[in-house]
This record gives sequence, structure tokens and C-alpha cells, in this order.
Amino acid sequence: VDLICAISTPAAQAMANATDSIPIVGTAITSYTLAKLMNDEAHPDSNVTGTSDRAPLDKQLALIKEIQPDIKTLGVLYNSSEANSVVQVADLKKACQSRGIQVKELTVNNVNDIQQVAEGFLGKVDAIYVPTDNVVASSIPTLMSVADRGHIPVYGAEVGHVKNGAFASESISFYDIGHRAADILEGKKEVKDLPVEGTPVAHLYINKAEMDKLGIKVPQSVLDRAKLI
Repeated sequence: VDLICAISTPAAQAMANATDSIPIVGTAITSYTLAKLMNDEAHPDSNVTGTSDRAPLDKQLALIKEIQPDIKTLGVLYNSSEANSVVQVADLKKACQSRGIQVKELTVNNVNDIQQVAEGFLGKVDAIYVPTDNVVASSIPTLMSVADRGHIPVYGAEVGHVKNGAFASESISFYDIGHRAADILEGKKEVKDLPVEGTPVAHLYINKAEMDKLGIKVPQSVLDRAKLI
């Protein structure tokens, strides 16, 4: 083949291990450097470039504060074996610190851990945030069964979480980052001339059924710019 498109970190790592000469365009990857695909995302130094699915944390936290201005503690659930999740949680903790929000992090190894581990949030957090974590994303309904019991709003990194039951998200668009990756695939430049790109646009989604179930009073300013699911 003349070029490889790799979707997700494990796929990109597998392809990078298989060839150092065929250009690889990755997508749905949070951190190319943490995944050891390159040393500098602004200046790729290998045969890999692509688009990043790193969530817009500033917008996520601004949304949470707008809906829950008195929030004190934010829970985050993730699989610590996923490099993407580790970097997202590190970014989250840093962003929360500057906003006076404490972070309570709990980790899982597989989907069977989620219900029992998530119960550790009950009575201890004001909201829960879910990064783009493959293990947790596959079991959002399980997480919601616990969060709903404690009347805890769950905010997701992307719209798929909201469609599966989470309350709200200032979501990245996997369509947008996939579309941009395709633009890169069609380009004629060398990999070294193509820095890793994120998605500049976020879209607000709210799960209306979850909003009604929890009785959350969402400000009209938020509803006016949201798409209800």
C-alpha cells in the first residue's frame, strides 16, 4: 500500500511497529507523543501524523460550572491502562485545580468493574466526567444505573456518551476529525510537513430524558445553544 489510515491509538501503534517507511495518517488518537508515535505533534519526526480527539476541557468545565455553579468535587472514571485516558485525566486535574474543583478519580480494568467501582462516587461527588475511554464508553448504561441512583449528573467527552445515557457534553466531532484526516490523506505534502490537528469546533448536546429524570434546572442560555437528544 502507498499510505495507511489508522483509527485509534492501538491501531496506529500496530501500524507504526509494522513499518517506518509507509506514511500513516491516524485519527481518534488523543496523544501521539504519549503513544510514542512521535516526539512533537507540531513537528512529526516519524512516518506518522493525523488528527487528535482530545476533548475541549475548557468548554466542558465551563458547561459544568454553568449548570452546577456550586460544584465542589468532580468524579472521573477511566481505564488506567489506556494511554489516551491517562493524558485526558491529567489534563482534567490541571484544569480543575485552577477552577477550585477537586477531582476524585476511580479506575477500572474492564467492563465488569464499572458498576462496583462507580459506587465509590455515591455521596462523594457532585458530577462525573467520562473521557474518551474505550472501556467506559462501552458501558455507559451501567455507569448511569449507579449515577442515577445517586442523582449525579454525568458529563461525557463526546456525543456518543450522551446518546447512550449521559446527561450532557460539549462534544468533539468524530465526523469532523475523520473528515480532516481524509483531507490529509489526499494531501501531497510529506508527513513531516503535516502537524497533528485537533477539532476546532465543539457541539453541545443534552440528554433530555436524563435532564428530566434528575430534575436538573438547565439555564436557558445553555438550552438555547444545545441540541436535545
